[in-house]
Amino acid sequence: MILSWLEETEEEFRNLDLTQLNVDQALVNITSYFPVPLWSYTVSEECHRCHFTRNQEIHRHGELLLEVDTKFHLLWRFYKKNMGRHTIDNNASDFICQVSPDVGEFGVYDIVIDPTGNCNVYTAHEPVNIYWPLLIYAFMIINLMVIFVGVRWFYKKFCAKPSRANECPAEPRAQRRAIHRLKSLDTFRGFITMLMVFVNNGGGSYWFFEHSIWNGLLIPDLVFPSFLWIMGVSIALSVNSQITQKRSKFRILMQISQRSVILFLLGICLNTIYGANFQTLRIMGILQRLGICYFIVATLHTIFRRQDIVTPPNPLRGPYQDMLLLLPEYCIMLTLVIFYLAITFFYHVPDCGSGYLGPGGKHDYGKFRDCPGGATGYIDSIILGDQHITEYASTTAVYDSKPVDSENLFGTVLSVVQVFLGVQCGMTLLVFSQWRAKVHRWSCWGVAFGILGGLLCGFSKDEGWIPINQVMWSLSFVLVTTSFAYLAFTFFYLLLEVPPVAKQCGWSGAPFYFVGMNTILVFIGDEICHSMLPFHWKFGRMNTHFMLLLENGWTTFMWTLIAYILFRKKLFFIV
Repeated sequence: MILSWLEETEEEFRNLDLTQLNVDQALVNITSYFPVPLWSYTVSEECHRCHFTRNQEIHRHGELLLEVDTKFHLLWRFYKKNMGRHTIDNNASDFICQVSPDVGEFGVYDIVIDPTGNCNVYTAHEPVNIYWPLLIYAFMIINLMVIFVGVRWFYKKFCAKPSRANECPAEPRAQRRAIHRLKSLDTFRGFITMLMVFVNNGGGSYWFFEHSIWNGLLIPDLVFPSFLWIMGVSIALSVNSQITQKRSKFRILMQISQRSVILFLLGICLNTIYGANFQTLRIMGILQRLGICYFIVATLHTIFRRQDIVTPPNPLRGPYQDMLLLLPEYCIMLTLVIFYLAITFFYHVPDCGSGYLGPGGKHDYGKFRDCPGGATGYIDSIILGDQHITEYASTTAVYDSKPVDSENLFGTVLSVVQVFLGVQCGMTLLVFSQWRAKVHRWSCWGVAFGILGGLLCGFSKDEGWIPINQVMWSLSFVLVTTSFAYLAFTFFYLLLEVPPVAKQCGWSGAPFYFVGMNTILVFIGDEICHSMLPFHWKFGRMNTHFMLLLENGWTTFMWTLIAYILFRKKLFFIV
C-alpha cells in the first residue's frame, strides 16, 4: 500500500530496491526489441536551445535501467548509431523515435521500443504525490499558530498579573536611540530572513524553493534583491536621523566606510568556513555585495542629502518632491544602467562576440560553449580570476558550462541601482506625512516596475529582449524584484503602520519582527551552523520531501526562537 502523504512506497518492485532512490528520483527501464543496437540521448526541458546528450548504448533485444531526476522532464531520443556526444538532428536516417515520459518520485517506468521503431511509455509503478507533504506541513504550521495564539490569549486573560494602565512595554535600546524605527520594515526584513533560512537549508527539496537554473524567477530569487532594497530604505531613514541630530557628513561617511569594510570582511570569512586557501579563496559573496552597494549608495546619498526635505507649497513640485530631492542620484544611477547595458550588449568578448546572455556550455547548441555569462563572466574572470570564482552548481550541471559566480562582480552595478530604488521608497516615507499618499506612490512604483520588467523580458522566460536572470542580475530582474519589494512592503506597512488597519488587524509583526531585528546574526549563524545540532539532523535516509520539510522547518524555527530570546533580552548584533 502506498501512503503518498508520507511518500512511503513498497520496498521492492520487480526485485528493485526502491528505498535506495533519493528524493525526486524515479527508475526508467528501457527495453529494445529493435533488430540492431540503439543509442539513447536526453535533454532537460530546463536546458534552453540545447543539444541532446548521449547516455548509453542499448544492446539488440536488450534492457537499460536508469535512475532519473523527476524535477524537470527529460526528452528522450533513440538512434541506430552513436551520433557523438551531442546531437540536434532528429531527421537523420539513423533517428528511430522520441518520447517525453512524465515521471514522478519513486515511480517505475518502461520505455519499450518495438521492432518497427515505435516508442511507447508505460507506468509500471505509480509515483507518490510529492505535494501532499507540503499541504500537511502547512496544515501543521497553521495549527501550531492557532494553538500558540490560543495559549497566549488564555495566559493573558487568566494567568498574567495585572499591569498598570496605559503602560507601554520597554523598547530595545537600539529603538530608544533612534527617532523612529519602522516596525513594518523590520517585519518585512524578518519575513525575508526566515524565507532565506528555509530555502538555503533545502526548502524541502521542492523545485520552486530552489534558484532558477538560468533565466526565470522562483521564490528564492526574491530573497537577496529584497535585502538590497530594504537596505536602501534603511539608508534613507538612517542618514535622515543622523542629519536631524546635527551629525556632520564627515562622521556619517566614516561610519559608512567602517560598516562597509566590516560587511565585506565578514563575507570573506564566511567563504573560509571549510578552509582558507588563498589560491582558491572566493572573493565575492552576499555580504561582500551588500558591503559594496551600501558604501556606494549611502555615500552618494549622504553627499547629496539636503537639510530640508519638507514638501514645498508649489503645487507643481510638491507631488514629486521625493524624486526631486534625489535628482543628482538619479542621474548617477541612470549612468550606471547605461554603462551596464553598454558593456553587456556591445563589449566584444574574445572568441564570444558581444551581446551574449546565456550560460555557455550546451546553450544555443554549443555556439558559445566557453562564454558563460557573456561579458559578465568574462569581466569576473579577468578581474578576479577563475580560481576565485565559485561555480553556480545547478547551471553547470544542466548546461555543462564553466563556472559563473552567482554574486559576480559586474552584477554589483545594477545591485547598486536596486539599493537606490529602496532609497526612493525611504524618501517617500520621509517627505509625505499622510499614509494614503505613501501607499499610493509605493503601489504605483510597484506596478510600474513590474510592467516595465515584464516588457523587457517579453513576459516570457527566455525569449524577451532582456530575460529575467538572477545570476547576471539583469535589468528586468532588478525591476521585477523591486516591484515585489515595493508591493510586499506596502502590504506590511498597511498592516502595521496605518492606524485603522493596524487596530483592526491587531498584529504585532511576530514572529517576523523578532528575526528582522537580528538579521545579520541569523544569517551568519545559519552559515556557520549549517551541519550542527540542534539546527540540523538526519533520521534514516532522509529521502522524502516530508522528512526534509520537517528538518528545514525545524532549522527555521530554531533561528526564530533564538531571535525571539535575543529580542526579549534586548541583545542585537549590529554591524
